[in-house]
Amino acid sequence: MRNWTLLLICPLTALGQQPPPSPLDAAIQAVWTAGGDSHFQEAAAARDQARTLLQGVPVSSPSFAGWAQQVAQFYQNGSLNAQSRAILEQALARTVRLGESDWSHIAMLNALAGFWEQDGSLLKAVGYLEQAAAAQAAAPPPAPTQGAVFFVSGMHFWNSIGGGYSGGAMQAYMRLADVYRKLGRPEAV
Repeated sequence: MRNWTLLLICPLTALGQQPPPSPLDAAIQAVWTAGGDSHFQEAAAARDQARTLLQGVPVSSPSFAGWAQQVAQFYQNGSLNAQSRAILEQALARTVRLGESDWSHIAMLNALAGFWEQDGSLLKAVGYLEQAAAAQAAAPPPAPTQGAVFFVSGMHFWNSIGGGYSGGAMQAYMRLADVYRKLGRPEAV
């Protein structure tokens, strides 16, 4: 009887164990926890640690683009817009070697466009949106195992359930047309 009990308990115990979070996940969680508890100096230190850890993350990691956007968002939430864009530009430079139609590269282009649009620099936003739209049109659909969640200016760009880009090139061109309209370029729309 004891053997049967062990056979039942061991698999249940294994199911309850999860791998420890990555150091970057832990730093991101520390930013959220400290900021939510109004420990702003601790949140700033955790934010800086997350930025440092991001530089060591392999660009081929499926979580790279999402992490880069989260870290950049922390700086933007602190009204450090230039630093938030610098994080995304560094991440974009690192994704170039993956190819222009890589989904991490496209995510960085979209994120930068969103940050510039929020800052009111529509010409810069258009430049990044044009690159993103062209890259998305040429990109193959992502594999279902590549699902991750990316947020750009509050917009959901990546489907975490089953993977896949939600909206694809059509959504990118619609967003680009909206910015063209804001710039007063009806011929471009």
